[in-house]
Amino acid sequence: MTMAVRSGALDFIGVAFARNARDASNSLTRLTTGRRVVQSADDPAALGVASKLSTRLVSTHRALRNANEGLAVLEVSDGAARAITDTLQRMRELAVQSASDTLTDPHRDPLQTEFSGLLQEIARTAENLEFNGRKLGNGATAALAVQVGVDSEGANRISVTLGDFTLATLGLDGATVEVGSAANARSSIDVVDSALHKVSASRSVYGALISRIEASIRATQQTSYAMTAAEGRLVDADYARETSILTRSRILMLAGQASQAQARRMSRSVVRLLQ
Repeated sequence: MTMAVRSGALDFIGVAFARNARDASNSLTRLTTGRRVVQSADDPAALGVASKLSTRLVSTHRALRNANEGLAVLEVSDGAARAITDTLQRMRELAVQSASDTLTDPHRDPLQTEFSGLLQEIARTAENLEFNGRKLGNGATAALAVQVGVDSEGANRISVTLGDFTLATLGLDGATVEVGSAANARSSIDVVDSALHKVSASRSVYGALISRIEASIRATQQTSYAMTAAEGRLVDADYARETSILTRSRILMLAGQASQAQARRMSRSVVRLLQ
């Protein structure tokens, strides 16, 4: 006849061992993933709030990239406008030189050759200025709306106004805009001054927009940092706490294993005494 002795202590130890093993497994999962809320059952309320924060955080990162792209558009445009300004200043210098009666027309020919080449360079710059396939300097694109926020309202966009640097817009396409004669050179001084004023006005707009977008980037970065910290407080694991729980659970599991072995030996001893 087979005889067995059931130990209530052994059952209790088994339940405690299973609980400690589960606690150790959960702590190890949190330490591995770095998250306190691994599944929705861990903390449904925190997970719901964290999910909304995560959604806005992803959109905030995209808005930051949009703002930086808008900033790049302005910097490219301002760089071209600066180059055109330098060219116009040289053209004005040539006009002033040619306006003097101390020169004869043959002496003005080299000045006119350079003057014409500079006009062509302005036209080329205006036509070829582009960003991501979009023309920025020939009037084809008057303005761009840069999405710097995460919502659909107009306050989340900044309108970037672009300059038109074509010869016609700058008033440089007239037949008398040349320095081949003293009279035309003198009238060209005023024309070039007007063109310089228009380009400078565009650069002033670029500068103001660059400052605004840079301020927007700083504000959005601060918002991003705050949302990241808020999300972390909700779902990130407390490494010190989880390490402590894991260590405690492992110690209790080892103690449980030793207790189970001792309880089994005691049961076998009782059985031998009863035989």
